[in-house]
Parts: sequence; C-alpha cells; structure tokens
Amino acid sequence: MSRERAQHNVDRLTASFGHYLEVFEIRCPFNEKQLRWHLDTLGMRFRLGTPSAAIADEQFLRRLWYTLDAWDMNAHGTKLQDMPTFRASLAKASTQLDGLQGLRIDAPNLDIQEVRERVWSILEGLTLGRQASPLVVGSKALHHILPNLVVPVDNAYTNVFFDCKTQFYSRPRAVWQYMFRAFAEIARTVDPGTYVGQGWNSSRSKVIDNAIVGFVKEELS
Repeated sequence: MSRERAQHNVDRLTASFGHYLEVFEIRCPFNEKQLRWHLDTLGMRFRLGTPSAAIADEQFLRRLWYTLDAWDMNAHGTKLQDMPTFRASLAKASTQLDGLQGLRIDAPNLDIQEVRERVWSILEGLTLGRQASPLVVGSKALHHILPNLVVPVDNAYTNVFFDCKTQFYSRPRAVWQYMFRAFAEIARTVDPGTYVGQGWNSSRSKVIDNAIVGFVKEELS
C-alpha cells in the first residue's frame, strides 16, 4: 500500500466530493436490481430497530443473502455460504453488533481506533462467504446492518482508491485499519449526511462509497 498515494486520493476526493458524487450518478456501474435489493434490505433493517432484531428475523436474513448475491457475492471467485451457516455466523456477532448501534462514521466524537478494532473483530469472525479476503463480503453485509457506520469495501474500487494491491488479501487487518480511519476523516470533512437522499445515496457510509467509485471512474480507470 502506498500511503502517500492513498492520502493524495483522499485529499482530492474531499476537496471535490460533490463532483465525484455527480460522476458516480452519471457513470454508476451498478444496476437497478442491485439497487432494489439494497433499498429493500435497508428499509427492513431500519424497521426492525436493532442489529440483533434484524439478525433474528428470517425474512431479513434472506433479503440480506439475496442482496449480497445481487451484489455479485456469488461470482468472481466468491461463494456465499448456505443459509444455515450464514445465519449462524451473524447470530454469533449479534451482541457485538448491538454494541455499535447508533454509531456514525461522521460523528466528531467517534473513537476511531476503538471502533475500527471492534468492527474488525466482527469481520474477522464472520464466515459468510468463501473468499480470499474477509473484507468484501463481511463489509457489504455489515453495511446493511450498520449502514451509517460501515462503508462497503470491494476490490474493484476501494482497493484501487487506496492503492492496496495484494495487501488487500495478504494483510486485511492493516488495510481495514487504514481504510476505516480514512473513511472517518473523509466523513468529518464532507458531512455525508447532507448528501443522503434517493437512490444509491442511501446512508452516510454509502455516500462515501459512491464518491470513491466516482473518483476511481474519473481519475484512476
């Protein structure tokens, strides 16, 4: 990972955040099916109230599984676990997830070091999919359980933006630590809540992800 290059990208992103969100809107790589599953799952999560209530709800878990499937988590070398394994893995983390309820990536008093370790502890313990890195499936699942805290991470955009290369797979904890701090710094600078609205701008953390996708599309493709 080139931290100098990653910080350069972060600085440019925050300086023109609204512009890169506009690029995302124009060049969005995601489809309507992915958006529908995403919004339906988030809507149900908010109605259920807490992470543990959502995880205990069979309909929510199935929606989450099919959302991840729609988000290509059964492709490109990744395979989601069967539903019993998927359910059991999240159930083990439900108490830890409840402890993060209400935290926001843009909160000025967020204890970045403590929270990133607590989230990593959950990510490391999840067995939601068979893949080379715990970051992708885990962060995408946790994004739908803690949508204002956990930014969904992927290889095509997040990895490229932070210039992680092979460390994305070989040193996932170090990569997560760096990414989470950067996400929090971006959030404190740009106030992502002001961009939350319709479509893909569905939460504070997704707004950050969208801008990163827009940045990669325009600057790093």
